[in-house]
Amino acid sequence: MLSLLPLDNEIRVWHLSLDLPPNLLARCEAVLAEDERCRISRLQRPGHRRRAVAARGQLRWLLARGLGVTPQALVFGREPHGKPYLLDHPLRFNLSHSKDCLLVALAWDGRLGVDVESVRALPRMAVLAQRCFASQEYQVWQAAGARADDFFRLWTLKEAFVKADGRGLALGLDRCRFDLHPPRLVAAPPECGRVAAWQAHAWSPAPGWQAALCVRGGGGRLVTGTLAPGRLF
Repeated sequence: MLSLLPLDNEIRVWHLSLDLPPNLLARCEAVLAEDERCRISRLQRPGHRRRAVAARGQLRWLLARGLGVTPQALVFGREPHGKPYLLDHPLRFNLSHSKDCLLVALAWDGRLGVDVESVRALPRMAVLAQRCFASQEYQVWQAAGARADDFFRLWTLKEAFVKADGRGLALGLDRCRFDLHPPRLVAAPPECGRVAAWQAHAWSPAPGWQAALCVRGGGGRLVTGTLAPGRLF
């Protein structure tokens, strides 16, 4: 059975479900800090609040089980653009969720960004691609048939990159450029560091889903797995 935490020179990405029964959702809510509760309470839709509780709660339980502390003992800080990190601990993490799918990426060094999306047809997909992809990426995507799976493979890579950088969408998705097969960063703003210092991964965590991970200044072997709630609670 895999350890919850990564080994040295390893990146661990766990796939979890946000569709929790009421008793486990209550255990997630019980360990949230006051600032987390306040942020979640501002979400308009009940389904969004439920998923946010399940995501933040399971993150706390996962980190706590791995580190051997209580979930309530974990203290998080935020970078200037809002990226969360663990205070007073070297473990790095990043999470992404879409619908009821949650990914949590863990590593001991480097800057992590992970993203997950359901692969689906989007209205005006070509318009969105032209606005958010670099011109070379858009041309390659169009020449390959403008397929939804390639769109989301590239989209998740770019989202993972801006999350790893820490500035998120404020950086601009069109300012980084990727090759898709295999996934590789080929161009980025100078302030993001050397392109060669970045590592990129793309995979499908479940049928109909696309995930991507970007790491700067660390990385190693990628190990993915699915985590049932019974491992956490």
